[in-house]
Amino acid sequence: MKRWIRALLPALGLLGLGTVTAQSVPLAQRVTETGTINYVTTGASFRANSTNSTTGASCLLTSSTAASVAGYSVANGAVSPARTADQTVPTGANVTKAYLYWTASAGETGYNGGAPLIDNSVKFYVNGTNPPATNNVTASRTWSGSVAPSGGNAAVTRTQFGMGAFADVTSIVRSNPNAQFRMDDLTVFNASGSQTCNTSTMYGNWGLYIIYSLPSESNKTLALFDGLQYIGGTGGYASAASASVTLSGLRVPNAAPGTEKIAKTTLLVSEGDASTGASNDSLTLNTNLDAAFGVSNSLNPANDVFNGSITVGPTDGGTATGYTSSTSPGVVGGLDLDTFDLSNRVSSGTTSLTATVDSASGELLMLYSAVLMATTTTADLSVTKSAPATQQGAGTLTYTITASNAGPHEAYNVVVSDPLPAGVTFVSASGGGSYDAATRRVTWTIGKFLANTSQTYTVAVTVPNAAATYPNTVSVSSGSFDPVSANNSATASTVVTPTPDLTLTKTGPQYARPSTVANTDPTAGPVVAAQDSFISYTLTVNTANASATGTTTVTDTLPAGLSWAGGTSNYTAGPGTWTCGVSGQTITCTTPGPIVVGTPQTITLQNVRVGPGTAAGATFTNTATVSNPNEAAADNNAGNTGTATTRLILTQVSKQVRTLPGGTFGTSASVRPGDLLEYCIDTRNLGGADLANYVLSDTLNRNGRSLTSVTTDPAYGGKAIKWTRTPASGTATSSNATAAAGDDAGTLTDTSLSVNLGTLAAGETVRTCFQVQVR
Repeated sequence: MKRWIRALLPALGLLGLGTVTAQSVPLAQRVTETGTINYVTTGASFRANSTNSTTGASCLLTSSTAASVAGYSVANGAVSPARTADQTVPTGANVTKAYLYWTASAGETGYNGGAPLIDNSVKFYVNGTNPPATNNVTASRTWSGSVAPSGGNAAVTRTQFGMGAFADVTSIVRSNPNAQFRMDDLTVFNASGSQTCNTSTMYGNWGLYIIYSLPSESNKTLALFDGLQYIGGTGGYASAASASVTLSGLRVPNAAPGTEKIAKTTLLVSEGDASTGASNDSLTLNTNLDAAFGVSNSLNPANDVFNGSITVGPTDGGTATGYTSSTSPGVVGGLDLDTFDLSNRVSSGTTSLTATVDSASGELLMLYSAVLMATTTTADLSVTKSAPATQQGAGTLTYTITASNAGPHEAYNVVVSDPLPAGVTFVSASGGGSYDAATRRVTWTIGKFLANTSQTYTVAVTVPNAAATYPNTVSVSSGSFDPVSANNSATASTVVTPTPDLTLTKTGPQYARPSTVANTDPTAGPVVAAQDSFISYTLTVNTANASATGTTTVTDTLPAGLSWAGGTSNYTAGPGTWTCGVSGQTITCTTPGPIVVGTPQTITLQNVRVGPGTAAGATFTNTATVSNPNEAAADNNAGNTGTATTRLILTQVSKQVRTLPGGTFGTSASVRPGDLLEYCIDTRNLGGADLANYVLSDTLNRNGRSLTSVTTDPAYGGKAIKWTRTPASGTATSSNATAAAGDDAGTLTDTSLSVNLGTLAAGETVRTCFQVQVR
């Protein structure tokens, strides 16, 4: 059985007809929802006529005095199921709340005992116009208000009543939030002859708010206001010029508008006067940071925002979507259920949002419900940092940074910033950190930092081997409100204690001669006595940054061909105490230390014997190394090694002779007077040094006559001397010289030969030839 309530005039504070003003029920914040939420709306209205017709038939919704009417809507698609839904609940979302409002004309003075009639129950259907079951919905809260004549219109003499009702229909809507909805059995006052009827303003409306949660949504605060506020009107009714609702306690983040930063408002407004096409009403919004701005879009013009439609659109004149709220073709809807996207208009840092409905010079509006919603995030961000407390000498330091969000909400545009201290050198950063060499800053950007999560990063730097303390402070910031700033930065310090940085330099002779082996056999070569050749090396040990304590060791491995007998008589060292010994080719010198900064230690190795011939090589390189266990590994570099290079000075001269023509070269020849001989001398540079101004000399036997012009061998070029230079690598070249002194590089007489070979390069061989006729 349908139940409706008659409210008494005294309860509304109505004292009489005359010029009594509106008795509004100020909108109050009834519901507050928070979380990763959003909402959609739908609704419909019932209105007798779209004109100002005064014919009785225009007011007859049905034939009964208190008519029960029906309205249909398809998931915000008004009458026809074929309409495209402008608002739908996304796939995967969870409907957290669904609230149903219905409003209606509730009579006027002079009818029904002079009290408003309040209908507290309706029928609500899901899934079509012919649902299998009826959902009887009873309001959990109802209210009523009134608006009295102002004296501005002689035809308006009675006070009109309006009613509103609220019900939680979550259990009905949750399983099918995008269905077709229908509400009917709403009692609308319809007394024949009433002023409401005569001006065709009798109405009934319903609106549905569906609130859903989705993890991908930003955290928001949503407030639902309801009441009955009479606003403006030029049709002879007395009411307030405007009404406002305010949502406070917001924390709007600095985030991307429309995706991360979202702000919306919805107004449920009924048109309450005769002129269904009246205008000059407006909606303005403002925040604690933004001045008031008017709202308009393609379906809600600036001077006629409330025009009997259900819309979703922007606030800056752009394109909106929607439809008339009427349930009958050709009839102007009396309900406005308009949703406006404020995301681009609400500044970051906003803490309060106010919507104001104004109709001071426009039609009579009845504001029943309003929603204000905005992204609001509070995120307690913190950061910690760790690093080694101490570092011995040069090396790599690794900083470990952990950024955390203790919530309760996500944070947007999070930046972790780590400016590196002076003196360190950036190496790498994990987790996508970027390094700006100009500012020496490592930065990580987290677009959306979820609550109760952490991110860990590392930064690697190198430090030099010098005494220093490196404090490093990292900070975290975001576009969201952070209630605790004390934990937004952290510092870690590392104290570097320098280690000794040892260096060794080594010097030795630039040139050396090999030792000579005794030879008493003329047939085996020149007869010579044995003669040793010795060289000396000087090794200098130094340290930087710190003194080297403990045992310092110098190791010198002699190359093949060099030898050292050892013993204290063969070395000097100081100013410290050094002990040197030898094992095979390796010389080892040690000192118990310390090696003091600025006081070099010198070791001189004397009587290093150079082996005979080419045993030591054409060029021999001798390398020594210094070490100390207290020197950091990073400092064991090229500075710990010293090298001396010595080039061997060693030439070999051999002479051959043959008879001409056609004889074979050998070390001797059997001749008779008149025979022609050709002598060739090979000069070889077996050492590692180029020998400048090398002169070859040969004393000749007096029993021969040197030819000053050789015409039988074209290689002589008609001159007395020919020679061929064969380098260590490359192509041989030939030259000639005259016998006369002073003409060129050669001189040849019957008793001597002298040729200036110029520079005898290392590895080069020069063959010098001349001819002699036996006397």
